[in-house]
Amino acid sequence: MDDLRKLQDDDKTIHEIKKNIKNKKHYFIEDGILFRKQQLPLSSVPYVPTGRIRADILKIYHDTPANGAHFGRDKTTRKIKERYYWPTMIADIRNHINSCLPCAQNNYRRQKLPGKLKPIPPPEGIWKLLSMDFHGPITPTSKKGNRYIISLTDVLSKFVITKAVRDCSATTAVKFLINDVILKYGTPTCILTDNGTHFTSQVMNKLFENIGVTHLYSTVYHPQTNGQIERFNATMDGKIAALCNERRTDWDEVLQFVTFNYNTSIHATTKQTPFEMMHGRQVTLPFDQ
Repeated sequence: MDDLRKLQDDDKTIHEIKKNIKNKKHYFIEDGILFRKQQLPLSSVPYVPTGRIRADILKIYHDTPANGAHFGRDKTTRKIKERYYWPTMIADIRNHINSCLPCAQNNYRRQKLPGKLKPIPPPEGIWKLLSMDFHGPITPTSKKGNRYIISLTDVLSKFVITKAVRDCSATTAVKFLINDVILKYGTPTCILTDNGTHFTSQVMNKLFENIGVTHLYSTVYHPQTNGQIERFNATMDGKIAALCNERRTDWDEVLQFVTFNYNTSIHATTKQTPFEMMHGRQVTLPFDQ
């Protein structure tokens, strides 16, 4: 905040607002720093002065793996708006993303699949219904030998858990459910999958029976009913590619950055972040400290 205070002191616009602060109902000064009031649920945020600091903020919350991971305009805007203010922020974010080469090279337009969807009724609470899927094989194989991603999403909160794996076997799916899902977040009520052999095997059915989970198959409703996790997979592909090295052999190393940014970005359906719905609190990003 000391650096921001010094930069604000050199900004003519901020200087004028501070000088007439009594007539500026949308602003206030705290510890020598000018803040902008925002409508609830957003909190007051510091006014960012003109200069390089604005470009730095755009890069941090869009380009970096830990804070942005090359997500789109709406999610990037929400992240920055929750933390900062300057008058041309929306236009600056749009221009920055439009000129982002990794985004241009790796973002693909999703096309709606044909057919009328028959989605299952929405769950009554978080962790009541999860959707699980394997994604792959991914080329090239990573340096660690991983070829697939197993993904699981909570249908209500949209919270996603992912892991890079070597194969798409039933044993791999069972280990993922036990070690990465149940032992960290608890046992869900129902899990929705397709009818692939890795999900219909005896070992998988035995696990569901032992832990008391109802196993639903997407084909009972419609082949595309499991579309929520498939939409995440489509989003994930472009973001991973934007962060990878030139040979794309480190895709499994950037996977968790993409997953984290998905979970900490506003979702169009819920108007909240999956992280906040899942944990009941707002996330603190690495650069926020």
